Amino acid sequence: MTQIDARRLLITSGLRASARRTPDKTALRFEDRVVTYSALAEKMDTIKAVAHAGWGLERGAVVGILSPNCIEYIEYISALSEMGIGI
Repeated sequence: MTQIDARRLLITSGLRASARRTPDKTALRFEDRVVTYSALAEKMDTIKAVAHAGWGLERGAVVGILSPNCIEYIEYISALSEMGIGI
């Protein structure tokens, strides 16, 4: 078994690894919605592109998110934190 330095592992690294290993497995489930790991990874990529090109956000920026409990909240915090943006 390989040792992993957990201090350097981001939750998004785990999400990306799961998207590669088991793309069709359920990543998120809320009420009647189900999102697979591959769909979550694609949504994160879209959010990252919009955040950078559309909103001008870069590593080190800090944003606030006001949201009800929903899948989109997880998608946004995952994408933005992967970019190095504080939430």
